[in-house]
Amino acid sequence: MLSILLLAAFIIQWSQPYFVHDALYDYSVQDSVFQKLSSDTVRVKEQKAPKVKPVPQKDGNKKKSKKSALTSLININTATQKELELLPRIGPATAKNIIKYRTENGPFKTFDEIKNVKRIGPKTLEKLKPFITLSD
Repeated sequence: MLSILLLAAFIIQWSQPYFVHDALYDYSVQDSVFQKLSSDTVRVKEQKAPKVKPVPQKDGNKKKSKKSALTSLININTATQKELELLPRIGPATAKNIIKYRTENGPFKTFDEIKNVKRIGPKTLEKLKPFITLSD
């Protein structure tokens, strides 16, 4: 009797098709969400440079600071990487992030949308506002 029961169970198990539901084991969405969240929350603390009073430059000095290089507002929707690097607190990496964001999402419509760019937060945006424009 026991052998008949085991034989029946064996036949039932092997006669049914074997299905693997890949959707049960697909964690790609969760991984991408975790990666996005962790990249926004894990930040390396920047070391603040000591505050130094600016030294007035003489007319004969050929060195120019970022502030003296800015003569007009920079359109953040059309600026090149070199133009973006002239802005305060914007280096090469952040300039690339701005260009990448606007190519993926289109031109910036509001100043608050600029905060969506990686490495730009509220403080950086406040420093940028006097030097940028969103339209021609």
